[in-house]
Amino acid sequence: TWLSNINPLVGDKAIQLHAVTMKDNASAMSWLPVGEIVDDLNVNNQIITDKDAWAPFIVDVVQHTYETIELNYGRLIADILEIRNSQNSGYRQNKLQEVYVQLDEPFKEWIASLDKDMPKNEALRKWDVILRQVLSDEADYLLSEASDRDYRGIEISMTKGNKKRIKNIVSVMSNFHNRLDETLKGVE
Repeated sequence: TWLSNINPLVGDKAIQLHAVTMKDNASAMSWLPVGEIVDDLNVNNQIITDKDAWAPFIVDVVQHTYETIELNYGRLIADILEIRNSQNSGYRQNKLQEVYVQLDEPFKEWIASLDKDMPKNEALRKWDVILRQVLSDEADYLLSEASDRDYRGIEISMTKGNKKRIKNIVSVMSNFHNRLDETLKGVE
């Protein structure tokens, strides 16, 4: 690749990658451009060109991030929608999108901070601290906009016996934090 060819010239300096694409109108008949999407990423050259070590690690971190968001924050949103007796998938998608927007800059800063000599478990721990903070902040925001109905909750049947329990914003927030603790073990 071109990066491998210039690697001896660049050394361990940071490379700034710019990506530009067009957003279309999603109509198969026209595919008219309706906007431009631009993004950039600063990353150490040694990280990009070390395909055997860092590239798979970064892919794994992205997958880990996606799963953590979907399984933890996505579940929290689904629980809130259940309490509200709502099927509004647009609300869920918007809230998930907001989390990804909140993670964009911290991810760019994290990836720019990677050094080829950094232990990968240290790099992952650094990222997990950031991920936990962003998800906790977003969950706290959801709690701050909770309504009386969210606090009153709903009565749900337990799987064993004829017992019922209350599912409300407080119980689902507790479950969210417990799941997050389990997913991001050892991260305070």
